[in-house]
Amino acid sequence: MYQSNKKRMLNLEQIPSYQLLEGSLNYFDYVDGYDAEIRYVDEAMGVLIEQLKRKGLWDDALVIFTSDHGESFGEHHIYFEHQFHVWEETVRVPLAIRLPNRRNNQNTVLSRRVRSVCSPMDLMPTILDYLNIGFDGRIDGRSLLPILSDAEDNNRIMFLEFPNNSIPGSPYPDIYAVRTATHKLIGTWDQHTGQLKQRVVFNIAKDPLEKRSIRYNSRLKLHHKLADALDSMVTQAQNYELPFTLVSYVMPMPERKDFLDSRKKQPKKIIKTLSEDQIERLRSLGYVK
Repeated sequence: MYQSNKKRMLNLEQIPSYQLLEGSLNYFDYVDGYDAEIRYVDEAMGVLIEQLKRKGLWDDALVIFTSDHGESFGEHHIYFEHQFHVWEETVRVPLAIRLPNRRNNQNTVLSRRVRSVCSPMDLMPTILDYLNIGFDGRIDGRSLLPILSDAEDNNRIMFLEFPNNSIPGSPYPDIYAVRTATHKLIGTWDQHTGQLKQRVVFNIAKDPLEKRSIRYNSRLKLHHKLADALDSMVTQAQNYELPFTLVSYVMPMPERKDFLDSRKKQPKKIIKTLSEDQIERLRSLGYVK
């Protein structure tokens, strides 16, 4: 493990057991490890791009780079976690979309940064839209092609959640939030009574690190609009029944390698919840053997 020359000592209570690095309590050892991971991904992306160019595929490649979550490094006094809350350091993730250079003999959109909020749910409809593939089923997301051109949508409201039942036995309250391009409303509910405990608002445009909460005021039009959206989305979320049982466990870092090695030795098998045709299509794409 790379050892940093900087020192900022934490205590064992601040570091999740599964994140503990060889007993280190130095904050910067964890920062260095995360930076190393970012560098590895950056180098891997470089290799991928160079290979696409070498094979003559780059001009026609649709490339999307994103992440499933962020990570806390002491913001809001949370260390090396990406759950139990809906702060920006966890829920805001990178999304870069590189459209092919050629499409129907026309130039694609110029490089630009889009300020509109979006969701990973938007990736599927975006790809289908670009490829002109129709889909008759329900899609919760929306195509991002319009805002990639020039029509930014600053009125969209995104839903964020960390319900208590997402981790069995969690001592944390139900936490839900709505986020616009400029503001966020966070609400917490008592896990036992289901009663609303608190609402706070953040002006993300002026306070991107969420250090200055704004007292919720129902008389303010913006606050009332956010609260209505949050209440509606929370009702939908609470009435949704999961089709499976959630299972959670914590595995300390030193035990992970042995666990993965044992899994690799187990015979590979396909659980046939898919049709033979679907399995064959996945096999042709290299996802199963």
